[in-house]
Amino acid sequence: MLPSYIIQVHNRYDIETTLAAVRAHSHNERLFSKGKPLFNFISAPNAGGFMGVCWWSELLYNYAPLHWQTNTHIIDCGPHAGWALQALRLGIKSIILKGKCPQFDTIKERANSIGHTIIAERLPALDMRNNDSKFILHDYLNSSNPHDFLEKYHNSFSGNTLSNDL
Repeated sequence: MLPSYIIQVHNRYDIETTLAAVRAHSHNERLFSKGKPLFNFISAPNAGGFMGVCWWSELLYNYAPLHWQTNTHIIDCGPHAGWALQALRLGIKSIILKGKCPQFDTIKERANSIGHTIIAERLPALDMRNNDSKFILHDYLNSSNPHDFLEKYHNSFSGNTLSNDL
């Protein structure tokens, strides 16, 4: 089961900003359970291709080692089965592969056989690319219903803070 709090990161700064905010909310039981983070980092749409699966692995390994170790991160490979297969080979356990991909069922079957998850659609996330996201990050992490929080924020400001397919 994937965590409710999903934060789209693009670089080291986004990860460090998020982890600092999470440390400030370390008392929040919705964010941690038995030392395991209950929130995910997610890549930008299609980042598995334009940045590379290895880039994502290195970014998390170097700057969010707990997330790397507990596999609480998701890479978006768009409709590209080859990128998803590479992510599986690198041990990434949660991968977005668009369901319209002809090889979707084969890749999903392979992932399931080794305990990994293929997700057919992009999940709502707080996108750290937008400057206002850094200001609302604490409110997001403190919210009891992160999906409603993102929906309300997105509707209120008509920004792109609710990450979705571009």
